[in-house]
Amino acid sequence: MFLESLDLEIDQACRAGDAEESTKADAEGHGDRRTGEPAADADRDDPLAEARDALWERFDQADGDERFRLFGNAIDQPGLIDRELGFDCLDLLATDARSAGDHARLVALLERIERQCPDVDASEKTFILEWWIDSARAAGLRDQFALAARRRAEVADDAFHRFQGLLDQTAFDGNLPLLLDLYRIAGPVVRANPDPYDWIIKSAYEEALAYEVLDVSLNTVSPDDRTARLGERMALYGPNIGEPDLIDQLARFASHLVGDHPGS
Repeated sequence: MFLESLDLEIDQACRAGDAEESTKADAEGHGDRRTGEPAADADRDDPLAEARDALWERFDQADGDERFRLFGNAIDQPGLIDRELGFDCLDLLATDARSAGDHARLVALLERIERQCPDVDASEKTFILEWWIDSARAAGLRDQFALAARRRAEVADDAFHRFQGLLDQTAFDGNLPLLLDLYRIAGPVVRANPDPYDWIIKSAYEEALAYEVLDVSLNTVSPDDRTARLGERMALYGPNIGEPDLIDQLARFASHLVGDHPGS
C-alpha cells in the first residue's frame, strides 16, 4: 500500500505538471534536497517539483531494498526523474549496492536509466558509467563490464585521472584485448579535449605503446609483419606517434620479446 500510494501521488502530480514541464523542471531553485534547504517560491507551485520532493523524502528515509523499488517505479513516470534527483538517488543506491553486494541489481537499474532517462544519463554519464563498471566487475558480469568500460573510454576526456584507474584495473585483470580497445577509443577523444592532468595522459600513451608491442609480439611471426603491424597500431595514437624510427625501435624490442633477433 505504501508504494501504491506513492505511485498514485506521483502519477497525479506528473499529469498535472505535463502542460508546465519544459526547461523549468531543470532550472535552479529546487534547493538542496540532502540538506533540506527549502525550494524557491516559484517551484512550490510546480506539481512535478512537489512530486520530486515527496519522492526524495520517502527515498531518503527508506532502506536499500525499498529504495530500489521506489526509484524503479519512479523511472516509469515520464519527466519525474530530473538530473538532480537522478544523481542524488543513484549515488545512494550505488552506496547501498556496495554495502549489500547487490551489484547485478544496480547494473540493471543503470541500464534502465540509459533507456528511460536520457537527460540524467547524458548529464551524469561519467558517474553512471563508473558505478556501472564497478558493479559489473564485482558481480562478474564480463559483458556488462566491457560494454560500460568502452563507453567510459568514449568520454575519457572527462576526469582522465579516474579513467586511468579503469585502465589499471583492466590491466590487472589481464584482459589485453579490452585494454587495447580502451586505449584506442580514448586516444582521439583525449587528443581533441586535453585533460589538465597532462602528465597522466603522457604516461598512459607510454603504457599504450608497451601493450601494443606486447600484443604484436604475441600475435606475429615475421619481423617484417611485426614492423608493419606496429606502424598501423602507432598511427592510432596520433601523427607524432608513428614515426619510422620509433616503429623500428619498437619492432626490434618486440623481436627481443619473442627471442627473434634479426641480423644476429
